[in-house]
Amino acid sequence: MTLRSLVTHDDERGQLTELFRETWAASGEAPPSQWNWLRSRKGTLRGVQVHPRRRDYLVLVAGRAIVGLRDLRPGVESHGMVACVELRAEEPSALSIPFGVAHGFLYLEDSLQLLGLTPTWQQEEDLRCRWDDPALGIPWPERPTRLSAIDAAAGSFTNLESAFKAGFAEPHGPKVARPAAAASATSPAAAPVE
Repeated sequence: MTLRSLVTHDDERGQLTELFRETWAASGEAPPSQWNWLRSRKGTLRGVQVHPRRRDYLVLVAGRAIVGLRDLRPGVESHGMVACVELRAEEPSALSIPFGVAHGFLYLEDSLQLLGLTPTWQQEEDLRCRWDDPALGIPWPERPTRLSAIDAAAGSFTNLESAFKAGFAEPHGPKVARPAAAASATSPAAAPVE
C-alpha cells in the first residue's frame, strides 16, 4: 500500500491538483486501465473485499473516509498487518492498494471518490467478507449505517482468506474458485460494486 500526498496549486482562477502520473506506479506496474467515480452517503461502508489480481488506486475528491486494510499477501513483511487510513478531501492524497490487501471504505461524510483499476473490473476479482468479522481485525471507528445487500451477506474472513490462499499456487497470481451462490452472470458493461 502506498499513500501519496497530492499537491494543490491555487491561483485567482481556482485550483489544480495532479491526481496521477504513470511514473508513480510501482516498477513494472501498468497504470490504471479503468476509472470510476463513487458517490457515497455518510455512514456507508463498501467492502470488505480483496482482489487476487487487481490493484486499486483511489483519490477522495470530496468528503472524508476511513479505509480499513488487512494484508493477505504471502511472503511480504506486512503480511497480516491491519491498518485504518483516514482520507480527507481538504488534504488530497492518493492511496494505492495492491492485489492481496483486503480493504473496505467507511464514509464519515457524504463523499466522492475516484477509483482507478488495473486491470479492468471483473466480478470474480471481488472476494468479500463481513466488515465486522472479529478475525478480520479492522478497528473501524464507528458502525456503518448503510451496507449493500452483497456486503451484508458476505461470508467470514476465514473463508475469504482460505479462498485467496488457495489461488496462490498459480504462477501468475491466484485463480480463486468462487462459491456457486456468489457467482452470477454479468454483462461486460456491468459496473463494479466497490
